[in-house]
Amino acid sequence: MLTAHLNIRSFSANRRRRPALRAGFTLVELMISMMILGLLTSIIYGLFHTTAETLTEVDSLAETTDIARFALEHVRNDLQAAGSQATPDSKLDSWSQPKPSTVQVRGLLPYSGWRGKTIGDLMGGTDGAALSTANPQSRFDGMVIVGAYDIPQSVMLGNVAAGSARINTHVRGLHRIVLSDPFRTEVSTPSGFDITTPSTKAAVEQKMATRLVRLTDRQGFFHFTGIKTAVADGTGMALEFDPSLKVATGGAPYGIESVAEVDVEYDAAFLDGFWYRVVPDPFDRSNLQLVRERVDISTLHQTTLEPALATWAPASSLVSDRVVIANRVVDFRLWFDCGETTNGIVTDIAWNQGWTTPASSCMEGANKVPHLARVAHIRLSVRTEHERPNRPHLTVTNDASWRGFEAVNGPMRSYDIEPNAIGSASVVTVQATVELTNFAMRNIF
Repeated sequence: MLTAHLNIRSFSANRRRRPALRAGFTLVELMISMMILGLLTSIIYGLFHTTAETLTEVDSLAETTDIARFALEHVRNDLQAAGSQATPDSKLDSWSQPKPSTVQVRGLLPYSGWRGKTIGDLMGGTDGAALSTANPQSRFDGMVIVGAYDIPQSVMLGNVAAGSARINTHVRGLHRIVLSDPFRTEVSTPSGFDITTPSTKAAVEQKMATRLVRLTDRQGFFHFTGIKTAVADGTGMALEFDPSLKVATGGAPYGIESVAEVDVEYDAAFLDGFWYRVVPDPFDRSNLQLVRERVDISTLHQTTLEPALATWAPASSLVSDRVVIANRVVDFRLWFDCGETTNGIVTDIAWNQGWTTPASSCMEGANKVPHLARVAHIRLSVRTEHERPNRPHLTVTNDASWRGFEAVNGPMRSYDIEPNAIGSASVVTVQATVELTNFAMRNIF
C-alpha cells in the first residue's frame, strides 16, 4: 500500500511541472505585441511627419514674404518716379509748351478697366471660372506709368532742329545712355565698348524708338515729342522726331532756336512707358504673375489719345520686354488719395476695411485727372508655393472678432490652387503707401 501511494504522488507532481516547460508566445500575445508596435510606429511617424510639414510651411512662408516685399518695393519705387524728368500732366503744366501741344505726357495713365479684374477676366475658360469661384475675393489692378526709368539722369542733345537731333559721344551725351556707371567722369569712350557692334546697335536703337523725349529750351520750358527712328554710329546717335518740335519764331517766348548751332546743346531726358498688370504664367495657368511690360509710349502718347483715355488699353503697343516681378499672385490692388479740383486739398482719404478697395475719384470715370493723385496705396497678396494637405479654405471663424475681416469670412488668409483638391495655400499680404510726383509742390491743382 505504501509503494502505490508514493507512485501516485510522483505522477501528480510530474503533471503539475509539465506546463512550466513550454516556450514562446501564444497567438493572442503575438497579435497584441504587433498591434502595440504598429501603434508606436504610427505615433512616431506622425510626429516626424507633422514636424516636417510645419518646417516646410515656415520655410515657404519666409520665402513668400521675401518675394512679396521685393515686389512691393519695386512697384512703390516705380510709382513714386512716375512723371520724373517730365510732368504729371503736360496739358496743365504752365512750364510745358506749346499749348495745345502735339504730344501730351502724363505720369500715370489709368486706362479703361484698370481696376477690379477677376481671375476669370485674366484667364478665361473653365479653369478661370473654377479659380474665380474658389477665390471670389481676388481682384487685380493695373497701371501704365511714364517717366525717366532706364535713363534717370538728363542728357545733352546737340544739332537740334525741329525734326531731329543728335546725341554726341561725350560724358553727358551717349555715355549716359549706354553705360550703367553713374559715377563715370572720363570723357573718352571706355575701352572695348563699341556701339556699332550689330547686337548692341540693334538693342539700343530698338528701345530708343519706343521712348518720348523731354527737351528744355533756353527759357526753361519743356517740350515733348516722340522718337521715330534712332541710328547709332561711331560718333553718336542720330534721332528723328515725330512730331516736330516748336521753333521759336515771331517773338514766341518758348521754342528751340530756328538755326541749329553745332556748339549749342539742350538739356533733355528720355521717358519710358511701363505697364504693371497681372497675367497667367504661360507654362502654368494656375500661377498668376505680376509683370512689368514696356509699351511703345512714343506712338501712344499723342494728343488724339486724350479723349479716348476712357477706352484705351495698351495691349496693342507692347514691346517684347516683360519682367516678372512676382509669382503666385492672388491679389493686387491700387488706390489713390486725390486732391480736390479747386484747391488741391486731399479729399479721398479712406481707410481700407476688409477687401473692398476705396474709391479713387481722380482715376475713374470718363474724365480721368491723374495729376490730382497725391498718394498711392499698393497692396499685394502672394500665396505659398504648395497647398497644405487637409487645410480648409478660408478657415477664419467668428468673422466679427477679426479686424479687417468683418462679414467676409476671412478671405486672403488662404487660397485654393486646385479647387477640386482638399487643402489650401497660405497667403502673405503686404501693403505700402507712397507720395506721388505731382503739382502740389508748385501749388498747381
